[in-house]
Amino acid sequence: KISIGTAQFGLEYGIANKGKKVRIEQVSKILNSAYDKGIRKVDTASSYGDADLVLGSIGLQDWEVSTKIKIDIQNNNNVEEQIENEITKSLSNLKIDYFHNLFLHTQTDLLDEKNEQIFESLQKFKKQRFFLNYGVSFYNPKILKLTTNKYSLDTIQVPINILDRRFIPLLKELKNKKDIIFIQGRSIFLQGLLLMKRNERMHKFSKWNNIFDKFDRWN
Repeated sequence: KISIGTAQFGLEYGIANKGKKVRIEQVSKILNSAYDKGIRKVDTASSYGDADLVLGSIGLQDWEVSTKIKIDIQNNNNVEEQIENEITKSLSNLKIDYFHNLFLHTQTDLLDEKNEQIFESLQKFKKQRFFLNYGVSFYNPKILKLTTNKYSLDTIQVPINILDRRFIPLLKELKNKKDIIFIQGRSIFLQGLLLMKRNERMHKFSKWNNIFDKFDRWN
């Protein structure tokens, strides 16, 4: 059930980050340790710097890989061609044959002007076994609702953690309707914020200290 997020493998990413991305030696140790504990899933994206290249150099043949792709809607180039190029480049960098899950990184892609072209392309490339499931990485419950009312998706990705529970009512609704096969949660630790001690948190978060204090006592 656990998936390893890889943004820090290619970027200086995260609130708790000290301005460094994870060194390849550490990435290898993280993946080996996770694998030994029965974890077999990783989540990456073409926009995560050189994370795909790092992961590909280590080897993911025995892993279930999810990825996110970005489409330039304003680009006059063929949408189908854009999607294919993004997928094949990522597969090549990761040195794998297919993705288990492919997400659109921009949550409004299936509501924009080229939505039909995008959806038809996803269906086509699924049949060609570029990936097993397709969906969208959402940030806003209203956008999720609008999209799933219009399209049937295999999977979705949403932020969810003990402080951010906006999606829970909608996820229960989708589960009852059995519209979505897989639901993937992200930002479980709020980019590391929930793992930081009070004196480590930036001043801008101090207005929520009462909430963090309750969380720390519970934790």
